[in-house]
Amino acid sequence: MDALHLSSEILQLKIKNFLILFVLLGLVIGCSNPSSSRKDGWVAVKDMLGRQIFVPEQVHRIIGLRAGALRLLVYMDAVDMIVGIEQNEKQGRTPYL
Repeated sequence: MDALHLSSEILQLKIKNFLILFVLLGLVIGCSNPSSSRKDGWVAVKDMLGRQIFVPEQVHRIIGLRAGALRLLVYMDAVDMIVGIEQNEKQGRTPYL
């Protein structure tokens, strides 16, 4: 493998990891306790590991990645907020859209 190809793969992995984190944060916001502390446009919530994290109070765009994420977004009635999906979802095998 040449260095250019390797750096391209690393960049793709970093982008994919960032998008996964973004989706998970969106799910945490949707499933969080409404009485969580709020400050300056940010909401403090606890993630699934019990850590307190801060996420934007208003989320307007979501990317559905990995198995089941798009389906969960549909269940949460957030279809109008979806701005990106994976290629396999575009192939017409999604009866829930």
